[in-house]
Amino acid sequence: MKLQKSLIESCKQKLFSEKKKCLSVINSNVEHANSSDQLDMARRFQESMDSDLYRRRSKEKLDEINLALEKIALGTFGLCEISGEFIEEKRLRAVPWARVSLLALHENAS
Repeated sequence: MKLQKSLIESCKQKLFSEKKKCLSVINSNVEHANSSDQLDMARRFQESMDSDLYRRRSKEKLDEINLALEKIALGTFGLCEISGEFIEEKRLRAVPWARVSLLALHENAS
């Protein structure tokens, strides 16, 4: 069995769209206004921490996206890394960087 070209193309477009979003987050800068007010300083610190976490998560997602794009180029896109079977179409449409099928996740959890 092989994945349909239309599914691969749809996933590829979503991967490029998500990649663009990730790069935007990674390259964004948090601006800090100078203030001696403790509440402002605490808020800026929290915003900075949140921004760093969001950037880290975006970098991790970007790595997964790049791996999926590489798999498309190699012709191995959509294969479950656990079972070797194809990942469910609905899952790929929702999360095209998925590396494991839901069935394999369920079987490993049992």
